[in-house]
Amino acid sequence: MVKTVLVGFFLMLTSELSAQSFTKEILQFANEGNRRALEALRAQSLNEEERVMVDALLQLDGAVAAKMYQSLIAKNPSSPFVRLADSRLREYNLAVGGGYASTAPVPLPTPKAIDSKPTESMLTESKPIEPKPSEPKAPEPKSTEAQLSDMLPKPVPNKVASSGLIRFTIQFGSFFSRAQAETLQKQLRSKVATRIVEINDDSGRTAYKVRSEAFYDSKADATSAAKKLNLDFYVVAE
Repeated sequence: MVKTVLVGFFLMLTSELSAQSFTKEILQFANEGNRRALEALRAQSLNEEERVMVDALLQLDGAVAAKMYQSLIAKNPSSPFVRLADSRLREYNLAVGGGYASTAPVPLPTPKAIDSKPTESMLTESKPIEPKPSEPKAPEPKSTEAQLSDMLPKPVPNKVASSGLIRFTIQFGSFFSRAQAETLQKQLRSKVATRIVEINDDSGRTAYKVRSEAFYDSKADATSAAKKLNLDFYVVAE
């Protein structure tokens, strides 16, 4: 009898341990930009939803991570990770220059009924109005600034901006507090030159991104340079 009770207690304890939630830790490490801690969580007994979220946060390919966030939100809209996933989706869309795509259905406008009865204005014969000949206007004299503008050479457009090419850079952390971002920037000062980028999402929240001052033509080049620094990083497009 005692043996049976002990076995039952052991099975119950094992079940509780296996059902341990790591939601709080995942949200905390994501907010801190602690990539190493997220990597360590992969060795824990995560449930399916937690594992998808951790994999998405550690994914270097922004497009792939965005699809993972969208899948998580679609499968479980009440998930505790929905707010974080939504925030990362907004951040990704802002980084690539697009708006945030909402999946909510857009209501169609109600068509107005057309009155089939002719109105008095329709029955009244309208006489054509003869246009009056317009008098040619004398050209206005150009100002001194306009004359100088015609004499100066026209500016050459920026080739990178006009061609729509995307540059890549390295992100070392993301915070909702500017003080935390500045603290990380000071810690990295001896290793790499960084800047703080403010990004506002549609909900009005401001995120402070600590990013490298350098830019790269490809994601592979940015990833290669980041690995040499031996720091936690995330490659983003600007």
